Amino acid sequence: MEVPQFDKFIEGPVSGREGAQEWLGRRLLEEGGKAIEGLELEKSARDVEIIALCDEAVSMYMKRYGRKKEIGLPLQNVHALEDGGVERYTHGRFVEGAHAPTLGSVIVDRKKSDVEFAVRVFHELFHAKSYQALQIIGNEVAEPYRSGFTVVSRDGKKSWFVDLEEAVVGMMTERFFKEIVNEDSAFRNEIEAAPDGPYLGREKEVTRLYLLVDELWEKNREEFKSREEIVKVFVDAQINGRLLRVARLVERTFGKGSFRRLGEADELIEKSS
Repeated sequence: MEVPQFDKFIEGPVSGREGAQEWLGRRLLEEGGKAIEGLELEKSARDVEIIALCDEAVSMYMKRYGRKKEIGLPLQNVHALEDGGVERYTHGRFVEGAHAPTLGSVIVDRKKSDVEFAVRVFHELFHAKSYQALQIIGNEVAEPYRSGFTVVSRDGKKSWFVDLEEAVVGMMTERFFKEIVNEDSAFRNEIEAAPDGPYLGREKEVTRLYLLVDELWEKNREEFKSREEIVKVFVDAQINGRLLRVARLVERTFGKGSFRRLGEADELIEKSS
């Protein structure tokens, strides 16, 4: 079975990058694929189809935005839990879905709705397959240093750009629903029965991101040919880890220190709304 791949190791006691990759990858297969007793449901054939659809869609969007390296997640690392299982398993930290960079896995509530399941699986897989940088401490503990847009302190106690990451992934989830789920005949009956559509999540963060993109586009039209080019800068930071271009764009537009404030408290997004 293929060992899950990651972008970078910041540090680690295991000899060499290849040794660290093999050590951590096998740990993720063993731990990330372990069934969650009492909460995990056996995947139906339809569940497997939906997960495959989401996985292919994540890969397609990432290639479209310049992602060259594929982060593989085996099927057993995608856990479908009973309704409310995510909240119970994480002791209230997360609701309906979550991903674990250090385990290479995602957990999602399996509601009756195929559409909701697809949207949530896509969302969590997009997180999990975005840029990942891990640090190995001792011989057993792996901690994230970067996960998509999010930057984590070395002691793991503080994170920056969390809401901005959710905004970018939420925006891509909206595109997945409109461009793929909404056009798939297998979901047609359910979609037609709910004309208002499913709740896609992170609406507040996505709205603020759109406002921020609009403001950046309005003030930097001499550099960018379209609004979508601004969007690509943010998606690139999420999936490839390249934060520098976003930082330069934000600082040039809003002044020195604005990128740091954006990471600390989403002050800039609040200002733009």
